[in-house]
Formats: sequence, structure tokens, C-alpha cells
Amino acid sequence: YVTRICKNCHKEFSLPRWELNDGKGTFCSRECYKKFNGETSIEEKIRKELENRKIDFKQEVRIGKYYLDFLIPSKNIVIECDGEYWHGLPKALRRDKNKDEFLKSKGFLIYRFSEKDIKISTEKCLNQLNL
Repeated sequence: YVTRICKNCHKEFSLPRWELNDGKGTFCSRECYKKFNGETSIEEKIRKELENRKIDFKQEVRIGKYYLDFLIPSKNIVIECDGEYWHGLPKALRRDKNKDEFLKSKGFLIYRFSEKDIKISTEKCLNQLNL
């Protein structure tokens, strides 16, 4: 086990070392993850790459009951950054599917990038946008 500090509530918590490789270890609970208003490390990578490319975007935009990681308003493009742990849970997969269906019905094009892909090459992820 390793001891970590929750990024939201700043309490210490322990988890098995092997779970660190599955995307866990930043927050002590799902509730803290949901309450956290700052950007995650993978969102930071995407934001910096969008800024480097001088692409006009908005971050943490609410549409309906959903919050979008990034919106490129001029192209109706939504970018979602999916952390390996949280977005791999069955409940999260259903929620993401519902979110995508809602956004598609409103005319948005959705790109979901996994934590792994963002960490390997943020540039390669954003090259898929064809801007």
C-alpha cells in the first residue's frame, strides 16, 4: 500500500500500489473526484496543446446536465479526456454513452481520448480533429 493525498479534500488515503497504474491515486473517492473543480493532468495536456495550436476553445462548458471537458465552438467539437480508472467503471461507461448520445442529438461531434493515448501523444490525439 502507498499513502496519497486527495487532490480535492487533502486527506491522506491508502491504496494498493498496483492501483496507481490503473489511474487511481489522485482522489480518495468518487465523490471527491466529482467535486474537484480543477483540471486533471490529462486535461492540462490537451489544454496546452490547444493553446499551442491557437485553437479557440472553452473549458468546462455545461450543456444540458452535462459538463464538457473542452468545446471548440466554431466547429461544434467536444473533446472528452477519459481517465483510465473512472471512465472504465460500468456506471461511467453508461453515463458517457448517454452523454455522447445527447450531444450528438444536439449536433456536436465528440472525440474521446483515453488517458493512455493522451500521455503517449497529445499531438496525435488532436491531429484526429482535422482542424
